[in-house]
Amino acid sequence: MTELKCVVFWGVVTFFWTLSRGDTKVSCVFNEICVLPCSFPADHDPVIHWTHLGAEESPVHSYYNSKDQVKDQNQNFRGRTSLFVDWVFSGNASLLLTGVKILDQGRYKCNTSAAGGTQWSFIDVTVDGRLFPLLELINIPDV
Repeated sequence: MTELKCVVFWGVVTFFWTLSRGDTKVSCVFNEICVLPCSFPADHDPVIHWTHLGAEESPVHSYYNSKDQVKDQNQNFRGRTSLFVDWVFSGNASLLLTGVKILDQGRYKCNTSAAGGTQWSFIDVTVDGRLFPLLELINIPDV
């Protein structure tokens, strides 16, 4: 019974700590590469789920059984996401997002499960350079 109370206590503490530390803010550049940071206590068999929060939770990237699991990935992210696989076992769950699109802007959740427990991180992504494609379309010369 004491163990259960301890687990519940640490679950509540972790939940409120996550809420109190706030979201990480990341600014990405349109059509470039961007890294969304996430870390967890090192483990030999972690489970990592990245989701894009919005009207619905959209699966961005998953990793478990020691490999990427992207068959249920949202079509918008297909072929544009990866983890730093060599660093996953040391606690790095950061997401590499390539070819950043305006639709990538928004709030992301990094959910990690390992021997040390489950934790969530939230990342607010803004996309800079939104006018670049428009400027190319109207052919404005460089000044």
